[in-house]
Amino acid sequence: FSAVYANGEELTFSYDKDKLPYLGVWLNNGEFQNLYNIAPEPCNIPFDSPEKAKLKGYTASIPAKEKFKMTIDISYKGEKNEQSNYESDNRLRAARRTYGNG
Repeated sequence: FSAVYANGEELTFSYDKDKLPYLGVWLNNGEFQNLYNIAPEPCNIPFDSPEKAKLKGYTASIPAKEKFKMTIDISYKGEKNEQSNYESDNRLRAARRTYGNG
């Protein structure tokens, strides 16, 4: 999924949708430590709590001593960002983060 801004900047997140088939949106509207933010949250069940998921017949678990590995690719395309001094010169910059052992 991507966020494209009016000025042409683009932020793209990619991950294995077979391992994490749902996408939640994590919102903080100031009720926690007066912070305001939003973040994507790839998920393996379509509910915000295991209890709600179980009531609807969804379960997900990692057996003891087993491993679950996922990778998130994050790429940015756009102009110089004055606030962070991040210069992209309209080139695609990418980062990859892998979670888990395996």
